[in-house]
Amino acid sequence: MSLSESTIPLDDEYRDTLEYCGRTFHKYSLETGTYFAPVDEEEIERLELMHNVLSKVFDNRLIFPPMVTQRKILDCGCGAANWAVDVAEQYPDCEVCGDGADMTLFRV
Repeated sequence: MSLSESTIPLDDEYRDTLEYCGRTFHKYSLETGTYFAPVDEEEIERLELMHNVLSKVFDNRLIFPPMVTQRKILDCGCGAANWAVDVAEQYPDCEVCGDGADMTLFRV
């Protein structure tokens, strides 16, 4: 089954955003209490900065301990997907899937 056959479009109610204190949030996530972080460019930049700092702290090691057999990796709450993309590049034979509350944070 292809990816397009196994997915359905997201309803518009999940895409609606609202502005609060100069930041953009997903209305549905706030109303249901599932995700409280902003979903705007400033948040993407914060997530990318955090990823870059942690990469330096851990000497660009992405997985602890190193994987012996690479098959599948699921990154739950992947934010802007920086880590998932880096892992996919470092382990090209591994299937990497990133899942998050807001896919609009992805720049890939």
